[in-house]
Amino acid sequence: MALRGGMPLWHLKYEKVMDLSGWSRSLYKYLRLCLLVIMSTEFAVFLFKKSMNSFAPGDSAANYLVEYLFTPTMINGTILVAATILTEYFMRKRLLQMQALTIITASLCICANLVYIHYVVSSAYFVFYTDH
Repeated sequence: MALRGGMPLWHLKYEKVMDLSGWSRSLYKYLRLCLLVIMSTEFAVFLFKKSMNSFAPGDSAANYLVEYLFTPTMINGTILVAATILTEYFMRKRLLQMQALTIITASLCICANLVYIHYVVSSAYFVFYTDH
């Protein structure tokens, strides 16, 4: 965020007493676990589809692996590595609000990637849309 007189424009409520470094590292361990579970689940679905020979006509095992396993894993891994680098930088600079924002943004990007890869954008939109 922009600085005014050396101070960030906004702060977390209890920023002065918080140490988010342990919390951040725990969340990144959780995100790595989530990515491992996602990748493992996609691979299990691939093995099931391959054993049942239930790929769509014109689709192949290689296409499935690229579309649902390799591409999402590479994108999610890149997001996680970039977020880890940024968070470590923000920890060293003591920018707690940016550290928290980086973790939230990385989590949302990983979720958005998963939603987009599985073509459930309309379903996810329906969950958050309310007609008041």
